[in-house]
Amino acid sequence: DPVDRVRAVLRLVYGEIYRENRRMIRNLSRDRGSDPALDALMKRTRDALLDGLAEALSDGFDQAEGARGQLRAMMRLALDFWTWERLTGDGLDDEAAAELMTDAVAAIAGATSPAAATA
Repeated sequence: DPVDRVRAVLRLVYGEIYRENRRMIRNLSRDRGSDPALDALMKRTRDALLDGLAEALSDGFDQAEGARGQLRAMMRLALDFWTWERLTGDGLDDEAAAELMTDAVAAIAGATSPAAATA
């Protein structure tokens, strides 16, 4: 199920990657704006990885071509470090942040989140 895949990936990214590497990712994300070499490196590595992940997760949904751009944009927003930082800064734990963004992706995709359907 594409919604379950999104949820699983966001839980992993938020809870194990962003949570455990918060300080480093925050500093790199901040500093790339003032260091062109760092920015170029992050575009080739981290950004490319997240873009590919967003693309792969988006491909799991059956979407008309016009809606694919919106879905990819929402998926990329869900995977963004600053999105996680904002949500957890507003008091959500990693699990709740992942669930919120999964529901947002599912809404854009026109899919029903299994967790939302049982709530």
